[in-house]
Amino acid sequence: TNDRQNSRGGKRMTTAGIEGSLDAMDLPALLQFVAQEGHQTLIWLERDAYIGELYLDGKKLCHAELYDPHGESVQIGEEVIYELLSWDTGIFKVKQNVQLPKATIQKEWTFLLMEGMRLLDERRRDNEREPEDDELLRDILAEMSTEDAAKIKDLIKEHKEFDMASINKTIDDIMKIDGA
Repeated sequence: TNDRQNSRGGKRMTTAGIEGSLDAMDLPALLQFVAQEGHQTLIWLERDAYIGELYLDGKKLCHAELYDPHGESVQIGEEVIYELLSWDTGIFKVKQNVQLPKATIQKEWTFLLMEGMRLLDERRRDNEREPEDDELLRDILAEMSTEDAAKIKDLIKEHKEFDMASINKTIDDIMKIDGA
């Protein structure tokens, strides 16, 4: 489209109404801010020469696309949202009154944010835990007295409930967003 030009092999937006850094404003806050305006809007994000594009038709997120450093489309739709939520660095530009591409997203953006945050939390937990942890834990518990093993299992259960409480708080916070 005329909103992008080829530069360093990737997609680049030529003009924007708002520009910033994902360090200063994360994607959920940016989406909330832009959706409140209610225009046909493009949110253009870049990190490590990858480009993400999110199109909003009023308050509805209607299309998302991810481009590789060569400007080739590598992903379209909801999965792009989940990928972009993992970006904690990069830049963004916002342009209003753009021509919208064909819709590839039907779900509400608030739902996609909640689901994306849940997936991101799971990914972080999986990365923190080594694959052998469960097996190692079973071996350790097998060597303990029944009473001590039960105490350890209770502590693990409390920790998992704390993680769920954290997720529930995040969901509650997201549900306070207008339109959620």
